[in-house]
Amino acid sequence: MIDRQERANANEEYFRTLNGIVLQLEAHTSRPQIVCECADTECMTRIEIEASAYERVRETEDRFVIAPGHEMLEFERVVERSGGYYVVEKFES
Repeated sequence: MIDRQERANANEEYFRTLNGIVLQLEAHTSRPQIVCECADTECMTRIEIEASAYERVRETEDRFVIAPGHEMLEFERVVERSGGYYVVEKFES
């Protein structure tokens, strides 16, 4: 059985992949709407973010963009707060 942290990690990776596709499809706009990359498998919260800011977050493998209030402090810490989103970083296992 997959534990809660593994399930959360898998979900965050899934939405990160989905958001990469969104960025390609919305290349014409500087503020695409991505899907929250939180650990909640049912979350579909949309986040508007500068494409360059999202690409910067993706440069670090263990960082994800989430909606405020969606952080899971037992697995991650908030490293950046912006108007409509937070950037979280996973703890080292």
